[in-house]
Amino acid sequence: MDWKQRILEINTLLTTQRTCAFRVARQLKAVHDDPEFLASDEVAGDELRAIAYLDRFAVALFVVIPEERSPYLDLAAMLATNPKEEAWADGDLSAMYQAVLDRESERAADRPEASASRPSYKAKYEEAMESLRQAEARIRQLETELELYRRGELAAA
Repeated sequence: MDWKQRILEINTLLTTQRTCAFRVARQLKAVHDDPEFLASDEVAGDELRAIAYLDRFAVALFVVIPEERSPYLDLAAMLATNPKEEAWADGDLSAMYQAVLDRESERAADRPEASASRPSYKAKYEEAMESLRQAEARIRQLETELELYRRGELAAA
């Protein structure tokens, strides 16, 4: 195989990769929109947990993700802007992603007071995770107390 054939194969592989990225984005969006997913034990109806769960898959498609960004939400924005598989197969995913970032920057510049008062995605996620840790600790405490009560080592309150 000479270098020209290898370049043709590389182009074919890259087209396949971009097409797969489109399919991943479409499937993640379908999972997000599925009421059974939102009601599942994994996310328990919590939108932030749903996004964090889907981020674990979407992150595999990105080389670099700016701080405080959700890979899933960015991928969903790319899909909304470019809903055709052909656009992904023939397009420049980096340019598509940059367009999403640019559009969001423009919107934020148009309403600086709204973005300044709104907590970041990362802050909301960390707050939700802290609440989850506290709830899990309380559950462990109550389970311990219940076990002690059953053994008669703790008097009823």
